[in-house]
Amino acid sequence: MNISEIPNVSTSAAAYLLQAAIELATEADFEPTSEAQMRQWIDRNSHAIAERAQELQNELLIKFYEHRQLINEAISTNTWEKVRQHEQTN
Repeated sequence: MNISEIPNVSTSAAAYLLQAAIELATEADFEPTSEAQMRQWIDRNSHAIAERAQELQNELLIKFYEHRQLINEAISTNTWEKVRQHEQTN
């Protein structure tokens, strides 16, 4: 299943859902032999997949929050460098 095959969902949300489904399938040692079997497993486990996808999003938000100072410094440094390069070329 590809991200583009998940209807009515943003690309980023689909990526979280796909990652969650892969993690849960791996934990369950589930190895589908057909697309129909895979889709049936996804239907049966859709609630758990959605919960895991939400956990993944929360984990990323927490990491961002914990490292916000470093992230802000990196973005500021990068922005300042681009401004200086632009000023030098004009």
